[in-house]
Amino acid sequence: MFVFACGNKVDYIIHRLPVILHTSMQMATMKNINPIKKSSAVPERAYTPIPALRFSMEQVEKQCNDCGVCVQRCAFLGKYGAPGSLARDLANGSATDMAVAFECSLCGLCTTLCPRGCDPSTMFFHMRCQAASRLGDFKEHRALRNYEAQGASPRFSYYALPKGCDTIFFPGCNLPGSRPESTKRLFQHLQSTIPNLGIVMDCCCKPSHDLGRMSYFQAMFGEMREYLVEHKIKKILCACPNCFKVFFTYGEGLEVETVYTVLARTGLPQAGQTAGEVCVHDPCPLRNETGIHEAIREILEKMGLAIAPQSHEGKKTLCCGEGGAVPCLAPDLASKWPETRVRQIHGKPLLTYCAGCALFLGRHTPTHHILDLIFEPEKTMAGKIRPAFSPVTYWNRLQLKKWFRHSLSAEAIRVRNFTPFPLGEEEKNTGYKGLFLAFMGGVLSGFKKNI
Repeated sequence: MFVFACGNKVDYIIHRLPVILHTSMQMATMKNINPIKKSSAVPERAYTPIPALRFSMEQVEKQCNDCGVCVQRCAFLGKYGAPGSLARDLANGSATDMAVAFECSLCGLCTTLCPRGCDPSTMFFHMRCQAASRLGDFKEHRALRNYEAQGASPRFSYYALPKGCDTIFFPGCNLPGSRPESTKRLFQHLQSTIPNLGIVMDCCCKPSHDLGRMSYFQAMFGEMREYLVEHKIKKILCACPNCFKVFFTYGEGLEVETVYTVLARTGLPQAGQTAGEVCVHDPCPLRNETGIHEAIREILEKMGLAIAPQSHEGKKTLCCGEGGAVPCLAPDLASKWPETRVRQIHGKPLLTYCAGCALFLGRHTPTHHILDLIFEPEKTMAGKIRPAFSPVTYWNRLQLKKWFRHSLSAEAIRVRNFTPFPLGEEEKNTGYKGLFLAFMGGVLSGFKKNI
């Protein structure tokens, strides 16, 4: 995908850079039920369980009979025990005790599998909120918070709403960086059926949501939602499963749909067909969206591919391993998910429709994004498509923003300048970090314009 002046060594460094950065963030594997060292956060304040946490813990404690169905399929629960036992053990625990939930991927498989209708996933999410509200931010999540802040910054955000626009394309953070050309081509194809389609390059702030930083998340997402509603936007087309889930859950007054159901309904770009058999990895944020699962499989069949069945797909899909920012604190648990997936596919190519899943699973087995297949079917199946890696992704996002600014005539334009709280030192440095990352990405890509 890229041409490098310095040859194979630079190419290798770029390919391995996400792993290097990821490894540098990891802390020692946790051994007990108090996984977070207090030194990594502000001192713990007085403990009073939030009402939602109290309710969810009581529900799990009453309904869970420790049958072990979820424990058998989850490394986190295998390490710490059944949800009911955890709820009882932590009923009077401290906020530091609650921080064990940062080792949970929040994928929802336990809730799906429970024969008694128990919802442990919601309990673990509220435990995170409790821990975050009492302990503050953890240094181990700093890189993820910075990634989110870049996406919502004036440098990387961009809104362009043409006259009469009531539908926008929201590509998310990962796809424009890792696959800028596919993002551009997808927008152009969607324009063929939605002439007044707008673009919003911004972050939905799901990282803060999953880290329990709810005040920040609600302020940031709420400001974006209000802007869209005020500008008479009615529908959001998402390419990212996480963005879809955020808009679906919190986007009151906005209809949300994935671009994949749109493509299945309106038709695919004329890029040819291919042949072969693939396994599908359904992203866990969409585990309950059967209509999206069916659309993906319809697209693959139209492309000429056979789909190999798996025991964990659709509603019973597995986390890719990246969910819930678990790699930052418990890389041993995070790695169990892709290891299980690799065992199940028996060497077949893996296809997904989440850029984050494609990146994380791609470190363990050949994994393709469905947009790679749609626009370059033969190269994708031959393993010749290489997405960009950080920091080249930051350079690509700036180039894509520049392309939209010059190519899309808009009545309303803005970049995001909103900050809900006074900036700390970490936030004040966001702009400089983004500029540095974009510059380094440009250097490593030879300042090549990849769109």
